[in-house]
Amino acid sequence: MYLHLLNNSKKIESGCLNAGFENVSIIKIAETIKEKIDCEIEVKPSNDPRSYRQDSTKLIKTGFQPKKNISVAIDELIESYRNNELDDDPSFYTVKWMKQNSFI
Repeated sequence: MYLHLLNNSKKIESGCLNAGFENVSIIKIAETIKEKIDCEIEVKPSNDPRSYRQDSTKLIKTGFQPKKNISVAIDELIESYRNNELDDDPSFYTVKWMKQNSFI
């Protein structure tokens, strides 16, 4: 996407461009993962009422077309996990990282 934007910067109006392409619920993503690996889904209550629905129409109108989807991303994560290529670092957890660095 970055190369697309850089290569077309003179034609693309400035502003925010959402790059999500698939509005899928967390439970649907969990169910997709469950179809690919042997696991259980544990649903916990949440006090986060936010909706993360977004629209990528503005980006698509620039001529950009995504090459991957959620299913492909899940497959890549599973492969990386099985190959021990994923690190667990505090910087991957926003609140934990912010506390560790005295931002909150």
